[in-house]
Amino acid sequence: MKKKRTEKCLIYGLIDPISLLVRYVGLSSSGMERPRTHTQPCQRNTTSHCGAWIRSLATQDLVPIITVLEECPKETLSDRECWWIAFGHACDWPLTNLTNGGERPTHTDELRAKMSAVRKGKLHKPHTAETRAKMSAAQKGRLGKSPSVETRAKISAANKGKLRGDSNPAKRSEVRAKISSSSVGIKRRRAVEHNAKIAAAHLGYKHTAEAKAKMREEALKRPRMSVETRAKCSAASRRRWSLVKGPYIHPTAFVKD
Repeated sequence: MKKKRTEKCLIYGLIDPISLLVRYVGLSSSGMERPRTHTQPCQRNTTSHCGAWIRSLATQDLVPIITVLEECPKETLSDRECWWIAFGHACDWPLTNLTNGGERPTHTDELRAKMSAVRKGKLHKPHTAETRAKMSAAQKGRLGKSPSVETRAKISAANKGKLRGDSNPAKRSEVRAKISSSSVGIKRRRAVEHNAKIAAAHLGYKHTAEAKAKMREEALKRPRMSVETRAKCSAASRRRWSLVKGPYIHPTAFVKD
């Protein structure tokens, strides 16, 4: 059985590595965990006097030296912090503390119980029917709202004068035709070794009956092309084939009567 870890309560000081003077006095109820946070990069973004001093050290690749001034019971931490800050001022330490310390009151068990009772039920409380109705009314009409006449006029004025269709040099018919003709027959081919690896990986693989049923079901859901669309696709395919391989000849032409 592991022993419960107990952290020491202590008063610590941050020493300037250049002048070797104490620049900050603080308290910790978690041992050295709290003092070490002053050397972390996130602490350099604070706007306090202490944070500015730590940033100035960081520009010289330096960090404060941590020293333990006193170990004391948790009940006297705040009082001892006040004493050490007052002692530092009396000794003319150039402290960066903005206050005289002791600004960390501890809540009693009774007060914590009252605070818990007050907060219970406030978080994640469901909205009432009246509140939901108000929220619904506020959201209605926001999505899909048609622009006003004034907005449409502004859009029209902004688009006037723009080159569209064949008026745009980048979209002229001859330019599109050149791009289309130069792309005909271009196909990225895999290496022979790559194709062999793919074939070997799929060799002997068969879909299960369940997978076939799912594939068939998904295929039936897809919209079927109309007769006109299929005719256009066929004509386009024949045109590409004739440019690459010569005139298209239907396979039935090779069948002898």
